[in-house]
Amino acid sequence: MNFFRFQFHSDLENLLRERLSIVEYAIYSNIIDI
Repeated sequence: MNFFRFQFHSDLENLLRERLSIVEYAIYSNIIDI
């Protein structure tokens, strides 16, 4: 059960990090466009 919780947290963290990188890329591309 503890391992499952850790695995879920890891997947959630990866998802958040991926989402953040997408947002950062969008912001940087907007800055470059301006």
